[in-house]
Amino acid sequence: MAEQFYTILTATGKAKIANANALGTKLNITKLQVGDGGGTYYNPTEDQTELKHKVWEGNVNSISVDKENPNWIVIETLLPGDIGGFMIREAGVFDNENNLIAIGKYPETYKPVTSEGSLKDLKIRMILEVSNAANVTLKVDPTVILATQKDLQFLQNKINETNEQVKNIELTAEKVSIKDSSNNFSSKNVEGALDELFTFADNGKKLWVDVIGNPLSKSDSFSTLKNKTNNIKSNFVTKLASKGIYKNYNDNLQSLVDSIDNIKALKTLKGSSGLTSWETYSSGASWTAMKNLTFNITTGFQPKMILINGEYKGLRYIYPFRLMIYVEQNKYVKVSSYNNVENAVFYYNADHETLIAEITPNSNGFIFKITNESWPANFEYKDAFKIDYTVVGG
Repeated sequence: MAEQFYTILTATGKAKIANANALGTKLNITKLQVGDGGGTYYNPTEDQTELKHKVWEGNVNSISVDKENPNWIVIETLLPGDIGGFMIREAGVFDNENNLIAIGKYPETYKPVTSEGSLKDLKIRMILEVSNAANVTLKVDPTVILATQKDLQFLQNKINETNEQVKNIELTAEKVSIKDSSNNFSSKNVEGALDELFTFADNGKKLWVDVIGNPLSKSDSFSTLKNKTNNIKSNFVTKLASKGIYKNYNDNLQSLVDSIDNIKALKTLKGSSGLTSWETYSSGASWTAMKNLTFNITTGFQPKMILINGEYKGLRYIYPFRLMIYVEQNKYVKVSSYNNVENAVFYYNADHETLIAEITPNSNGFIFKITNESWPANFEYKDAFKIDYTVVGG
């Protein structure tokens, strides 16, 4: 059996309307509620005092007497587009004392919300038939009142009429004058001013590209020109850092250019120490203290890489040095190690001795440190070193 849809006055509503008719007072209807009926259709009864399951409540937007039926009171409320996510199967109107005056069974309608991919306003209308419409207050909250259908039609007609009038107005850029109190344009109409503006902007781009060159292009937008210029600055900063000059990506271009003067060119210097006699040891003497050979190459010359080779000459034999390498920031080749001596070191053991050497750079050159272990008894020794070096720095 098909569902029947209707609106009835509740017992409370009938009593209030009858009382208003008898005493000459008015019934003030203020709110409208909608509900989902608890998930299914049901037949409203006059003894109800509330909806089965309210999903929304709002003020009455429009209340009026039907022109064709003077005993009909038409009540309307609009559910805005941002309200929804529920079904509507029932509706009720309430007076200013929150009493349910009338309740209706409505065709099942789903009210969507924007997040579900649909947006619509929904107007709920309820018609009450009373014996004397004069006993119902035909007044609503002016902050929520909506236009009647007649008002909307009248307004639409006015809009259409205005649109037609606007269509008949011929408005072209060359016919519209401009007020240019700052004398920014030579033209006196909008079309000419726009042409001047676009020409000015285009010339600005061309000048920008002419100064910077590749990879900028005159066809680039201003945003693209900005990004490409920033990329050039970033590459500039990166290349400066590779030369030991550290700048910020936000520094202006002139500051980056000026910093080029701080780049120091590296120089390569070579030299040797000559054959130097040190000490003579005999009868079990012991030499364990560190001995230094200091190479003052050039004042203010900071070594970044040091290559050393040479020879050690004793009383009875000569040993060649292994190649020793020092690289700045402890990035060095450690040929061998001994007792945790840092930087590039070497040693050799000729049956009865071990020689250790260490390279330490300073602001003028470097120091070559040499030590030895204990010497056996009943031997006499005389030691000398010849050192050849190549130093890269600045």
